[in-house]
Amino acid sequence: MFDEIYKQNSSKEEGKAAFLQKILLLFKVGADDEAISESTAFLEANRSGLYPRIVCTQLAQYYLGKDEFKQALDLGRYADQWGWPKDNDEREQETDLRYLFSFIHFQLGDYEQAFGAFQRVIETSPKSQAAIDSNYWKAMCRLLQQKYELAYDLFVKYRKDWPRASFAPAALFRAGVCRFGLEDYEGAKSTFKMFIDDYPKDALMPEALSMYGDLLAADGEIDQALANYDRALKIVEKNYNDTPDLLLKKRMVAPATYAVLQAANALEGDAEAHAEQGDAETARMKYGTIIVWMDRYNEIFGEDADWAQGVFWIGKARMELGDADRAVKAYLDAVVRYGSEPAQEGVVSILFDLAGMIKKRLPKDRYEPTLLAIEKERGLAKSPALQIRLDVLLANLNGTSDELGRTLLTSATNIGEVPPSGLSLMCSALLEKKDYSRAEEFFDQFASKFENSPFRVVAYQLRAEELYGQEKMEEAYELASEALGMYGAIPETGWAQLLKGNVELDRNEYETAAKTFNMILNVRAWRGPITAEAVFRMAEAWEKQENYEKAFAFFQRTYLLYKAYDEGRWAAEGYLRSAECLKKLNRMPAARNTYRAMLLDEYVRDLPQADTAKKVLGAEEVLELLAGSTNTMETVELEVAP
Repeated sequence: MFDEIYKQNSSKEEGKAAFLQKILLLFKVGADDEAISESTAFLEANRSGLYPRIVCTQLAQYYLGKDEFKQALDLGRYADQWGWPKDNDEREQETDLRYLFSFIHFQLGDYEQAFGAFQRVIETSPKSQAAIDSNYWKAMCRLLQQKYELAYDLFVKYRKDWPRASFAPAALFRAGVCRFGLEDYEGAKSTFKMFIDDYPKDALMPEALSMYGDLLAADGEIDQALANYDRALKIVEKNYNDTPDLLLKKRMVAPATYAVLQAANALEGDAEAHAEQGDAETARMKYGTIIVWMDRYNEIFGEDADWAQGVFWIGKARMELGDADRAVKAYLDAVVRYGSEPAQEGVVSILFDLAGMIKKRLPKDRYEPTLLAIEKERGLAKSPALQIRLDVLLANLNGTSDELGRTLLTSATNIGEVPPSGLSLMCSALLEKKDYSRAEEFFDQFASKFENSPFRVVAYQLRAEELYGQEKMEEAYELASEALGMYGAIPETGWAQLLKGNVELDRNEYETAAKTFNMILNVRAWRGPITAEAVFRMAEAWEKQENYEKAFAFFQRTYLLYKAYDEGRWAAEGYLRSAECLKKLNRMPAARNTYRAMLLDEYVRDLPQADTAKKVLGAEEVLELLAGSTNTMETVELEVAP
């Protein structure tokens, strides 16, 4: 019937209304392909008026319901060809459609396109509710682009223009987030305080209380911070208890989890401060309070709580209270209970500390029974993720981590089942072989599944070294900087500082490179094997600037202080480059003595680099030198020390 009416009146409103009813009916009876085909043909044939806008909206909503965002956005090509709306009905329909397009861009993370799309909504119907809301979402786009100053101004303007709008409370909260992002912590504090005072019943109240608490804790106002975390927890508890929907209950726990974990962090920091001041009793009380907070959290939310995080903090507090055996048992129980899911963050935190706790803090008479308990649980484990987690723990305790990493590379065919600790060992095994064939695969797995994992740092190294080897210097430099920003100066990030210096050398930024390498020498956590290369590269930086005195000094330091690293490679190279610097300084006898010292140095004389020294000195002198008993290294040092 609808089809007949449309065919007879296709150019009239009556016919187009019948076509719309036909499309709605086709979707209703499940004839989706026919509905899509008919709708597309209609939009191709009708480029103006109300009904193309309605049909386009129906089709966009269908695609959105199927999560087919690209197809929905492709409909924009029709909307962009329409003329300006002729009446309020057309304007209202087009506004709704463009608002829909804007949100699809926003959900896809295309914030610049979303910003422009929301602006188009405002231009289409400036006084509509959609236009008012679009002003808020434009600000959200800038916030998520981390353009905090621009976002802040837009949020403030939104509240000023529409103080009673539905998003006015959220705009104030987001304005506080912007001030925080701009590192204006006093401004953030006052903004969150205003939100807390003005909107005590708003859904964002728990988040505002926690962020306000974070700022108070950073200022050392621990009791006030804890009061805000406590208030956030109570609000979520009430909402949780008042909600019958089980799925919704599970989703609403996150703000409480954040508040409790931040409270634990604040209490730990306070306990450490009291311990440093010699107030052991107060420190113990603070650790005891952490246990109280976590027990309370687990009791309130039951199975919906992040039990692994709770156990992690309880175990950590018990450890500081001297109850190591109980803490380790609680940790191991949590790993077994929750470790089957690779992405369980609490288990990651526990495992990151557990091996060290067993080695260093557990009473000696409990070590073997604990090892047997872990082996027993490994034998019972069914999940690949849990099996690997326990394997990693045992390997850490037994000193066989390298071997396990190599084994996992061949046995773990599905990396989706491998937890972060296992992925880290696999990356280390690839690094050991300088095999970068899977660097991108592992890096992407961490980025998509375990973005904040402490085990991710080795994936950064594997990928950055691959990019550096491919001469993609800027990408490698960016990854190294990102790793340093995420993890700081820990032993596992020395490579990143070294790589940054090497890229700066390649850019001919010699002074900057020298400073970058020098920092490795000054950071305790980075001292070790990479120090040899850092000193050598620093010498190269001075050599590139034709400062041969300084270059020689650092090349010499390389072979005098770092012989044992990298099987003598850097020491051997240091000898040769020292001699070259001396030649450029016209110190020929000193250069010759450096070659002699190299051949008398048992760390380097059998390396391929020693062939250069042998060639310079000649066969006869080499034989005499090696047959004699005089070590001229001391003479060389005295003769050429800068």
